Amino acid sequence: MRVTRNDSFRNERHSTEHVAPQLRTGYWSDLVRRVHCPMDIQFSDHDDYHGLLQLKRSAHNQVVRWRSLEQLDIARRADSGEQPMVQIITPLRGRFRKEQDGRSVVCEPGLMTIIDQARAYRFSQPGPLTAVMLTVPTADLVTAFGRQPRTAVPLDIRSGLGRIVQSMLSEVAEADRLSGSAFDLACAHLMGLLTAAIDESGELTESTREAHRRAILHHVRTHLGNPELGTGHVAAALHLSPRYVQTLLQETGTTMRDHVRTTRLEAARSLLELTQRPIGDIARSCGFTDASRFSTQFRAAYGMSPREARVAHTSQAVAS
Repeated sequence: MRVTRNDSFRNERHSTEHVAPQLRTGYWSDLVRRVHCPMDIQFSDHDDYHGLLQLKRSAHNQVVRWRSLEQLDIARRADSGEQPMVQIITPLRGRFRKEQDGRSVVCEPGLMTIIDQARAYRFSQPGPLTAVMLTVPTADLVTAFGRQPRTAVPLDIRSGLGRIVQSMLSEVAEADRLSGSAFDLACAHLMGLLTAAIDESGELTESTREAHRRAILHHVRTHLGNPELGTGHVAAALHLSPRYVQTLLQETGTTMRDHVRTTRLEAARSLLELTQRPIGDIARSCGFTDASRFSTQFRAAYGMSPREARVAHTSQAVAS
């Protein structure tokens, strides 16, 4: 066993190689339960087992890559007290079956599936298997997809962005030197790529796209004061790919840059008209770091300076 710890980040490698044959099934059972969750594990051969597992885990995400040679069957019972997590899993070699919610999926290389770890499921591998799994909080996946995705259904990752997701997931699992922050960043990018890959395949419904669009617009409205607000910032916060975010806005006839600028100007005008806060404070609170640029953009949008807009509104209010 090799273990590297850095604050809350763990990088571990476990193997049955140095365990006595008659103790290997017990060793592997304990390891799988610790890495994933409590479950019932059945081995086809209790006298020996061969397995290698690489684990990377932070406070929020986990990536596991493992190789095992013998048949294995797992049954997971529901656990309402466990933190809601989901498994995103794909085989690199061999195949496995996952069952949940009355559905059953057989995954071979090029297919991926999603499983709710806190609810009952079954897993079986008929023979040698090498697979990789990303485990993330359920809330992160729901945010990325705009809904609770269906479990135990096949997701085709044999081409396009899907292949990139599989390759990146495997590389993250095998990386020797990776900090906790870099690991979490990689997992966030994986979530964005996965969402884009499923969108590319046409499997995201229109309601999901609309939910993502609403989330994007809400994030912009609630983070106007951040000077870094843009496509990359929004995509990272919502676990979506930058390209997907851009596409959703383009479908409404705008771009992130234009939408952020317009929303900031609208918010600034409302504050000018409804409060007596200094104009400079209003500009900064809406994300404008340069007063001159704010004034120029405001005049271009409304045909008057910020001060003139405040005076005009005050005059109208007095007249009425």
